[in-house]
Amino acid sequence: MIALTDCNNFYASCERVFDPKLRNKPIIVLSNNDGCVIARSNEAKSLGIKMGEPVFKIKKIIKENNVYTFSSNFALYGDMSNRVMSIVGQMVPKFEVYSIDESFADLTGIDDLIHFSSKIKKNILKCTGIPVSVGVGKTKTLSKIANYIAKKHSENGVFILDSNNQKIFKKISVSKIWGIGNSHYRMLRNYGVNNLNDFINLNENWVKNKMTITGLKILQELKGIKCFDIESNPKNKKSISSTRSFPNEISDYKLISEAISSHAAKCSKKLRDENSCAQYIGILLCKNRFKNPNQNYKIYKSIVMEKHTNDSFEIIKNAIYLLKKIYNKNHLYKKSGIIVSNIKPDNQIQLNLLSDNFKNEKLFKIVDSINNDMGNNTIKFLSQGLQKKITKKQNNLSPSYTTRWSELLKVYCN
Repeated sequence: MIALTDCNNFYASCERVFDPKLRNKPIIVLSNNDGCVIARSNEAKSLGIKMGEPVFKIKKIIKENNVYTFSSNFALYGDMSNRVMSIVGQMVPKFEVYSIDESFADLTGIDDLIHFSSKIKKNILKCTGIPVSVGVGKTKTLSKIANYIAKKHSENGVFILDSNNQKIFKKISVSKIWGIGNSHYRMLRNYGVNNLNDFINLNENWVKNKMTITGLKILQELKGIKCFDIESNPKNKKSISSTRSFPNEISDYKLISEAISSHAAKCSKKLRDENSCAQYIGILLCKNRFKNPNQNYKIYKSIVMEKHTNDSFEIIKNAIYLLKKIYNKNHLYKKSGIIVSNIKPDNQIQLNLLSDNFKNEKLFKIVDSINNDMGNNTIKFLSQGLQKKITKKQNNLSPSYTTRWSELLKVYCN
């Protein structure tokens, strides 16, 4: 059996851990520059606040309902996630971190599944203050369904899905199946497939033709046939990106090039962290889509570099080259970004006899080590700018309680 442990309203729960007055209050967490809603508590959901909604559109709801608004604090959320995952990892022989707030665990050999699942939930709550739901099924896909039931319909936040419970499939929308996206959901609805029970009864060849081999595997998993293994060692990413909106629209080439250089440096470090190299690079500039609703507000340019690399100098150089190709001084830009792909492990790269393929390898080991210990951008590239001229809007940022000495929680006793 496989257990899926999922943190409830994770970002909002992280904020509540250190501020008890937030319990049972509506909370929203905003994206970079406080632009859109990226997380909501159940109380905020009940007010009709939607995921991805621009904050300026819901100012009235926020004010009338005293909604607590937070800027995204990814340093805090990332550290709390590591704590939750480490607790799960200590309790099971094999587990997979699936996302910042979800993990799969192998419960093979455990007899009392309800007791053990409840123990996972209690330990996480006791050690971190984060509430979780635990769903258990024969496969990953079934454990996802079980977790949905545990979160929505179980009083204790734990649910074990076995053959006796599968009648509940008639009550669950096909949209709740793990791996079913919007396009497949609409297609299935057109064919009269509305719930999980309808989907399970489909012909396998039909599903394969309409939804490829992935759809067939999802169907087999729902039937209890294991197709997706628990991956204790996650695979390297197929692409890596870094994007960010500017606080205000800008046209200054120097500021934009500094932002692009910072994105390139970040992607390069992520490649080195995974012991990988990339050959494809693309850069993105966006105008304000609300001011340009009938225009193509995205400008994108890419190239294939001469060789696979994770060298920051090379990636920054190529990113700036692309920027010069698409930059227009008469345009105002709201967002910039970079993506690298065609990624391979660095030990599988075809070497070039005429050049030193990893000439800066030792340098970046030292630079990365210092930045890991002392903080990001302790050492950075001149092209990123000497001073931080573009600052994020984070008007409601909570302290980094667990990762910064100067922001440790203070408790006053009378």
